[in-house]
Amino acid sequence: MVGRGFLAVVLVLALALALAACGGSSTATAGPDCAELCQKGKDKRCPGAEAIQCEDNCLSEDARAGTSGCRATYDASLECTAALEDICTVARACGDEVKAYLECIDDYCEDHSAEFCP
Repeated sequence: MVGRGFLAVVLVLALALALAACGGSSTATAGPDCAELCQKGKDKRCPGAEAIQCEDNCLSEDARAGTSGCRATYDASLECTAALEDICTVARACGDEVKAYLECIDDYCEDHSAEFCP
């Protein structure tokens, strides 16, 4: 199980969490591309980015957002991240969006058992 602190770091690096085992799409249907945002964070050398496997993490996170019904808050986090001039500031600049997404996942996990739930 990946801890909440690690989740925040990964979200900070383009919202690419590796918690779901099933696949998904690394791009939102009509929004920013998670894998591109993640790679941008790696290219900019944001703290912690070097350890992330962008495509795999984004596929997993997309599946988690879909399974949990948290697609809207996930997409809002990606949109906020994509709008930043400096992607490494996402924790501060998009904190409300990231928090809303994590709270949505927590709410889902209170009533469901999924591989990504604690």
